[in-house]
Amino acid sequence: MKILCFFEKLIINGWTYIAKYFRKNQELIFMEEFKVTGMSCSHCAATIKDSVSKIKGVESAEIDFKNQLLFVKGDYDPKIVIDTIISLGYGAE
Repeated sequence: MKILCFFEKLIINGWTYIAKYFRKNQELIFMEEFKVTGMSCSHCAATIKDSVSKIKGVESAEIDFKNQLLFVKGDYDPKIVIDTIISLGYGAE
């Protein structure tokens, strides 16, 4: 089994992201790191994680509360992730 990794520069809402893609066999896996602002407790983190996990194509969403980061893996649209976080009342970059 061969795993290939490549990167792509994305610009969403004026923000620049470096996206990581992994190709495992014929499956393309997209993984991105988002900076989230406004998380003040574990409930905030859980709310964000649960909401992002429900987005079509998201395989997993993990929160690094200490560093205010969200890691999302799957085949999804990053703009939808950002819009979801903002709709919950938090900031996202």
